[in-house]
Parts: sequence; structure tokens; C-alpha cells
Amino acid sequence: MFKITLYYLTNLLNWTITQNSGDKMVTAILLDLNNTLTLDVRSIIQRPIVRCVALQVEGLGRAMSNKQKKQIEACGSTQDLMVELKKLFPQEENLKRCAKAIQQIIMKTISARGFTLKEGAKDFLQSPCEGPVLLFISSDIPSKEPVQKLLKEEGLTKLFSGIYTAEDGPKKEHVSVVRQGIKIWDQLAYVVCVGDSPKDMIPSADYCLGLCSLEASRETIQALMDAGANNISFSFEAVRAIISAITPI
Repeated sequence: MFKITLYYLTNLLNWTITQNSGDKMVTAILLDLNNTLTLDVRSIIQRPIVRCVALQVEGLGRAMSNKQKKQIEACGSTQDLMVELKKLFPQEENLKRCAKAIQQIIMKTISARGFTLKEGAKDFLQSPCEGPVLLFISSDIPSKEPVQKLLKEEGLTKLFSGIYTAEDGPKKEHVSVVRQGIKIWDQLAYVVCVGDSPKDMIPSADYCLGLCSLEASRETIQALMDAGANNISFSFEAVRAIISAITPI
């Protein structure tokens, strides 16, 4: 049994699907990686990032305050981090140098640790819903390499039609990139985004689905709803049920 909330029921009952009668429709599922499909790695990269930034600041003859360090550590996405870095490095040359150093430390840390799929994630990916779908990874990590490594190790590479990371631009642009790619096949994309944080709820998607742990706080759930989540689920089984219910036939 999976947890079904009043929020889930209300949204599902009120949701209507309109399908263009003259065009073929394909459902594209954009899945966040870290803390959605895999165990959270943010805790292992936050401190190395702060140390890296501090060293870059010291190289310019300055020192970071504790407040600045906490602001860097609290960044939940690449975009948030860049906002804070621009405050510390107003000159573009210094900003680029720091960003490159951070990218290297992130990739080094993740490569050493690697990603680990959550329990139930593999079964979900092998059968995400009752109808035909195209699967995509949408992540803000710097490179595709650790994602490709994970999928290869788990034997899941062939299930995915694409991997999008910070190399392809901000997360908010990944939906339009997917739509453009699918349009080449003379098909319309019905795009569903699945993720654990507000930045994963991409406004240009047709449907946004928040995936939380059972221990998620009320504030976390509310933040997802405020960011545009059409539904909140608490298990991969619930995600499968919702996607099956909303997928155009």
C-alpha cells in the first residue's frame, strides 16, 4: 500500500488530458537524479565546495566570513551557487576560475563516491507506467559522466532516451530541449517532471510530480506545491500510478 493524500486525490480528479487529434503524442518523463532516483550525495560535496571557494577567495588576498560560508553550503542548485559566487567574485575572470575549480572538486568527489539507486528505483525505471514512455535524466550536476556510469553499472542505459545536465543549460531549459528533440520525430511531447525539490518542478512541463520520503516535513511538501507540483507522492509505486493515470492514451 502506498500513501495517498487528499492533495493527490483532488488533483487527480480535477486533471483533464487534451490530446491533439491530428498528431502523435508521446509521454516524456524527466527524472531528477540526486535524492530522487538515488541516495542524496549533497552532504558529501557541500564541505569540499566551501573549502574550494574559501581557497579561491584567499588566493585574492581576502577571507570568507562564516556567514558567507553558510550561504555557500546552503545552496541547493548550481544556479543558487552561481548567485552567491558572483557576490564573492565580481570580476568574470575570477568567477570562471572558481567555477571551474568547483566543477573539478564536485566531479572528483562524486566519482570517488558514485551514485546509489534508491530501493525500488530500478523496478520503477524498468516499468514506469502502463503506457509507452520516453525516459530522460534531468540533473544540475556538472557532467553526464557519473550518470552514464551509474546507468551502465545498473544495466539501465538502453532505457533512457537522453541525459541532461548542467552541460546542457539550467534545469528550467531541459523541458524545451526535450520537446524540440521529440518534435524532430513528428510527435508532440507530453512532459512529466519528477523530483524531490522545488527546482525540479519546471513550469513549462505539462505535469510536475514531487517525490518525497515519508519523513518529509510539512515545509518541504509545501515548498514543492508552491513551486508548481501537481501532486506529491511518497513512493515509486505512487509515482507509477499517477503517471499511468495522467498519461495520454
